[in-house]
Amino acid sequence: MKEIKLLFEDDQVLGKIRHKLPILFHFAELECWSGGVIKYEVNYLRRNILISLLMSVFGDHNVETSIPISKPDADVLLYDTPLLIRTMSCNKIENLKIKFGDDERIVTELSKKYKPMYDLFLVHINWSRIGAMYYIPEAIQTELFNDLGAKNYLKIPRLGSEQRAVEIRHEALKRMIDHPSTLRLVIDWKRVLIYYRPYEMWFDLWNNI
Repeated sequence: MKEIKLLFEDDQVLGKIRHKLPILFHFAELECWSGGVIKYEVNYLRRNILISLLMSVFGDHNVETSIPISKPDADVLLYDTPLLIRTMSCNKIENLKIKFGDDERIVTELSKKYKPMYDLFLVHINWSRIGAMYYIPEAIQTELFNDLGAKNYLKIPRLGSEQRAVEIRHEALKRMIDHPSTLRLVIDWKRVLIYYRPYEMWFDLWNNI
């Protein structure tokens, strides 16, 4: 999708993303911090932050969050193009969870039916180091999926494991992000000091609604 290039080529947009995305993702982690760990809900907050970025850059009238039943795995529609949004927080590229199931049987069935369908909007968070934001078209994913075959492209949970997700193997993901047609924006993931009060928003709502 040609419109997405604005996120990776416009100097004003680039500066905004490089400055604000680490701050907003830091807020998301603080919001999901409990008992010394970051809860899984942080992934949903990160997704919402990225969808809000799309709305800010392209206009909320061009971003649809009510996904039709015909596109169940998409996270958002941008100019009617379905996108899959994922984030990962790690030093090096790891396996990427793409489909989830409630039990082993469902996960196995999902893996048998899987094929790339949507463009992938991916953010690699690498605190205190260099990470990036990527846009990987569906055509690149399909090319590599056909080249490697499902067995070498996907990682399926072992029977009896706690894992309930189908993943793209990190070797395959690395080849996709290195593909010349993948869009990338390098980001320096520096944490800044944030004044954070977890109850402030709710306090204000109780008093002002």
